[in-house]
Amino acid sequence: MDSPAPEVNKNWGDGLNWVPSKPVNGDKALIAVSCNLNETLPVLNTLEIETGDTLNLGSFIMPDITNIYNNGVIITTSPAVNAMPSNKLWGGRVCFNSNLVQYIPPGIFNRLILEGGNRVALGDFTAATQLALHGYFDTLKMGTYQLFGPLAETNDFWTEAVLETHNTSANPLPNNVKWDFKVLFAASANQEIPPGNYFKLGVKNGSIKNLAGNVRVSQGLELAGSVIALNDYNLTMELFSDFQGIEPFSSFNMIRTNLNGKLRRSAFDYSSWYPLLFPVGYISYNPVTLNFQMSLVTDTFAVRVQNVISPPPADSQRVVNVMWTITEENPGGTDASIKVRYNSAQFSGSFNNTNGNVYLARHNGISWTPTIVETITDLGGGEYEATASGFTQFSPFALGNDGALPVQISAFTANVNKNDVKLFWTTAWEINNSGFNIERKKSVENNWIKAGNIAGHGTTKEPVNYYFEDKKLVTGKHLYRLKQFDYNGNYEYFYIPDTVEVGKPKNFRISQNYPNPFNPLTKIDYDIPIDGKVSLKIYDILGREVFNLIKNEYKQAGYYTAEFNGNNLASGIYFYRLTAERFTQVKKMVIVK
Repeated sequence: MDSPAPEVNKNWGDGLNWVPSKPVNGDKALIAVSCNLNETLPVLNTLEIETGDTLNLGSFIMPDITNIYNNGVIITTSPAVNAMPSNKLWGGRVCFNSNLVQYIPPGIFNRLILEGGNRVALGDFTAATQLALHGYFDTLKMGTYQLFGPLAETNDFWTEAVLETHNTSANPLPNNVKWDFKVLFAASANQEIPPGNYFKLGVKNGSIKNLAGNVRVSQGLELAGSVIALNDYNLTMELFSDFQGIEPFSSFNMIRTNLNGKLRRSAFDYSSWYPLLFPVGYISYNPVTLNFQMSLVTDTFAVRVQNVISPPPADSQRVVNVMWTITEENPGGTDASIKVRYNSAQFSGSFNNTNGNVYLARHNGISWTPTIVETITDLGGGEYEATASGFTQFSPFALGNDGALPVQISAFTANVNKNDVKLFWTTAWEINNSGFNIERKKSVENNWIKAGNIAGHGTTKEPVNYYFEDKKLVTGKHLYRLKQFDYNGNYEYFYIPDTVEVGKPKNFRISQNYPNPFNPLTKIDYDIPIDGKVSLKIYDILGREVFNLIKNEYKQAGYYTAEFNGNNLASGIYFYRLTAERFTQVKKMVIVK
């Protein structure tokens, strides 16, 4: 006898409970009115829930239904590991709602809602539209599984809910998500922290947690025995965001500025002194604390630590080998003291770490400006803190003894006249200053060349003005720096802030040769305002060509100098003619032997 055909398109809900006319194996169950299960579902061919309706599974286990079309809501309170089938496309909303531990199966969820307890992932899963932890103390433990997206978290209340991941792959969580609960990276091996906006961010269990993009934290950052390596990305702690947890900061529990990334912190308008901690380091723990007043409504400060001082100090044997780069987003209106931490392993050869001998120097883009350190605190174990005050501007900072940074340059500028450059600089004071080498390079080149030398003024507390003229440069962009050196051979570089550009000539021109008369060498300057072919020929007094100095060569617009050797010519009067695009000019020269 044949089996009865499966029933289809029947409404198995009555608005309250599962009706007595229950589906059987292979049926299609259509939920058109919200209902609560009072026994386990059969193994169905299809389960469909219409928009606006809810199927409450209670603590019953959902079998492995072949097709699930969920346009409404599915609720489960079951603590069973197999409460929901794996690898399904769930649609609609799925809500895990129990105070007991529940298990999230692998699959693709549209909107996944967790309320009232702890959850454990059983595999990789996707929350395509929303992942919400609605319980105040909810925890979702991802283990080593991955969460895919994109997803948009929409909770808008303060919560202690936590998503915990131990995944060490390159993308444990989706990128650029706004997480409205705490995300905890808890693997004992290295992990990547995806870019995004985090309500709270935590790291623990040792190892290094690497930023894989820019990260913002709006409420709290917890370091519990792990290092966050910024790489080339910024970690921004927004206004009122602070550090949480009780683990003391150290080289094993800090934010590492290993490349170009910075720790950024925002601050409010404080009329009284307010401390702002940056628990950063490169290898050692070298934090910065800014204690400041400011007149702006809000401002943001950024800190990066390096173990190399750049530009280098004049005396590398009397410094601490750490550089703190501090920047202010909205310069002006801030009066700050700066406290930096360092250790004895970072002392250079003869650095003197005693009160009255240590300066905190700021590099202003041209030179190091020292400020006396007011207090040095011995923290024990070779760790120290130095504090200096009165800072209204921020840039790279370094610690050194008096004379390690012996010259303060208060101005360094350049003026251009055709292809001649005049350099001007002023020292506010000098200690043991032997002089300056003026060095130049084209902006597209790597090697610096020496353009000249100016003697220094030894030791003086008075300002000194210096001047140097660099003549007959080629067209293009040039960079200048001063190599200041003392009588002991120590040196320091000072860079001009801006590129110096020698433009193109406005007109054709050929100069009188120099020297004239000459024997046997002379030079001829000529200007070419447009690209084109150029020839420069030498004639004797009878008009005969005796030398072809430039043989119809293609020249770009610019300033040029040609050198002529008359060693093979007799004494007498000669003429030279420059021929270029729509231009010819002749001048006389004399060879005297």
